[in-house]
Amino acid sequence: MIIKIINGKWKVKFMDIWSDPGNQNSDGEPEYDGICSFDKQEIRIQNTLSDRRTRSVIIHELVHACLRETSHNTGTLSEEEICEFFGMFGEDIMKNFKKIYENYVSKKKGD
Repeated sequence: MIIKIINGKWKVKFMDIWSDPGNQNSDGEPEYDGICSFDKQEIRIQNTLSDRRTRSVIIHELVHACLRETSHNTGTLSEEEICEFFGMFGEDIMKNFKKIYENYVSKKKGD
C-alpha cells in the first residue's frame, strides 16, 4: 500500500521482518517489530504481531517517517517541540494509521 506523508509517498508492507538477518541481535533474536527505511521510503511491519502491538508499531513507524519528511532532528527536540510537532502532524499521522490499519485488517480477514 502507498500512503502520502507530508510531501513524500511511502510504501507500507506487512511481512516477516523477524527472519531478516539485519534485524537480529547477537543472540539471533529480532530487534524490531517495525522498520522505517528512509532511503527506500518504506515502512515494514512484522506480520505476526498481536492486534494491539500492530497498532502501536504502525503509529511508531509513521512518526519516524513524518519526522524524516519534516527534517526534524529528533536528538534535539524538547518536550515542548515534541508536543508542537504532534499538534501540527498528529492528525495526519492518525489518518494514515487508520488507512493502514483498515487495509491490514481487511487483508487479514481475507486470508
